[in-house]
Amino acid sequence: MDYNNDDFFRVGCANLQWGGISPTGSTSPLMDTLEVLRAWNLHAALLQEVSAVDEKRLARHVRLIANELKMVPIVIGPRAPMTYGPNRPAVFVREGPDLTVTDYGPPKGRSGGLPAAWAHATVVIGGVGNPLDLLSVHLPPSSAVEQEGQAEAMATFVAQSGKLALACGDFNSFARGGPELTEQMLRDMPPHLRPARMIVKDGRFAPNFTVHDELTAIEMVDVAAVLDADAREPRELCSTGAAGARIDRAYATRELRNSLRGYWQAAGGSDHEHFMVALSKSAMADATPRGYTP
Repeated sequence: MDYNNDDFFRVGCANLQWGGISPTGSTSPLMDTLEVLRAWNLHAALLQEVSAVDEKRLARHVRLIANELKMVPIVIGPRAPMTYGPNRPAVFVREGPDLTVTDYGPPKGRSGGLPAAWAHATVVIGGVGNPLDLLSVHLPPSSAVEQEGQAEAMATFVAQSGKLALACGDFNSFARGGPELTEQMLRDMPPHLRPARMIVKDGRFAPNFTVHDELTAIEMVDVAAVLDADAREPRELCSTGAAGARIDRAYATRELRNSLRGYWQAAGGSDHEHFMVALSKSAMADATPRGYTP
């Protein structure tokens, strides 16, 4: 399956795992991840766990990533809530005559709650016309309650803005579309993952699908799951996290369903696998967004 099609708009997603910096300070894990992203010839990269010990080093880290990807760091979001260390979501874009950014920023946090767990940029693609919202998402790993609140806020943001939108990232939760999560698989996962990802019914573990259901409630589609096997690499729906399950995902607004052309997944220098989504620009030009709802 060839992703180097002139009609494709390519969006990559990667959780860097502590910024891609090893415990010894080596950036080789980061470079391994960036090598995967460069090979995909991306127009935009939605990254999570962009991290450094202080703001000065964070700026240097961001410049390194931007230079390697030949992109502009459009927005670096707030610290991902309820994560360990200063991990941030970020949106990088290869700006040019055929790709411009019209809006960006981390949205405001929920009233009385934590900062938003995503960052977004609105881009206009040459020949498409309608703007596209790109969201880099990193939901909290340790609280199902906060995950649900963040998912509700994000779903409301996407639905109310009424734009074409693609949300990619580490959702730290389960999706209804494969691979199958058996009760034994859930029991075999590390105990610290259970509170946010599982529920208990009659003494048996069951997956918690709340985040997935919040997004599909506004008719977003789980990209990898709705594509035919021939449009995925690998063909089967695979785990993306070290502890199993497809926790790194992409969701597209329903108007983009007919624009989805492919999904590629690959390992890099992280405990998460990375993925790329390709959308047809000509099909996006025919998509009609819902428009803003007051």
